[in-house]
Amino acid sequence: MSFLTYEGISYEITIEKIDADTAKKYLKNPAPQRKIDNEHVNKLAQMQKKGDWKNLNGDTIVFNDKNQLTDGQHRMKMVIKTGIPIVIFVVRGVSHKAKLYCSKDHNKPRTTQQSLQILGYKNANTFTAVLRMLFVWKNGLEQQYSKGINKGVYFNDFEALRLLDEHPALDSYIGMARKLYRKQKYLQVKAKYMGFYCYVLPQINHEIGNEFVNILIEKLPSENTPIDVLLRRLALAYASKNPADRILMSDTIAMINKTWNLYVTSQHTNTVRSIVWRYNEKFPALINEYGEKVNYNDITWRKIEPVKLQNL
Repeated sequence: MSFLTYEGISYEITIEKIDADTAKKYLKNPAPQRKIDNEHVNKLAQMQKKGDWKNLNGDTIVFNDKNQLTDGQHRMKMVIKTGIPIVIFVVRGVSHKAKLYCSKDHNKPRTTQQSLQILGYKNANTFTAVLRMLFVWKNGLEQQYSKGINKGVYFNDFEALRLLDEHPALDSYIGMARKLYRKQKYLQVKAKYMGFYCYVLPQINHEIGNEFVNILIEKLPSENTPIDVLLRRLALAYASKNPADRILMSDTIAMINKTWNLYVTSQHTNTVRSIVWRYNEKFPALINEYGEKVNYNDITWRKIEPVKLQNL
């Protein structure tokens, strides 16, 4: 226990191990605060159960000069929900007005992209998008795309780092996708999608996956075949100033999945009028050449060289 005095006010600083019973006790005497966000509590609980919560990480819980909890209610709810104790710095004696009107809770949170940049990864924005797509697929959350790309998907720095450990070869695919996107002005499939599909599709079927990626990037499909229709739809979305022509990330992923599914099952020479996905449809899962749904855990992830392209 330490006591610090600043401008005549004494603060008590301790390190405490807080279990569920202690958390319940602290929540019985809270200062007026924000309403509990149960979705945020669930997110914290998921992190703690996975071992992503780190003790003594610099965060604090705070009590005011009346010994009322002013900061930490969601973390207390997390401990109660999981039953897993935490060890944390505790500060007592902070004026409630200071907590409310000054800088507390106004710090800008660090994004996953910024965390990857700090760790030295280039193309951090593309990396984050690809890792997020892998995370969604790995956890079977594709149907959340129907609710919007961010709904119900709790992706954070810990998940990103875990996936990077699982996929050490991913860096070369991201670099290739970025290089392609910079060099080929006509390329309608953005780097974040190309990084994902260049990496994943050859894992599903090496020969067909590389063939599909080559046609997609080299822009060599026959007229009105699925890939041709897809590319023309994406070209319209990226070039048009009409909001009605634009498409969301979830739409793009669904349309590429549909196009791959036609291609891998030898329907790629069929002519189609459109490649679309509507939110009332089930989200199209990736399939293999036998028409079977492919899950993330079905794949034996191999370190394979990125597809060789003439453009590079």
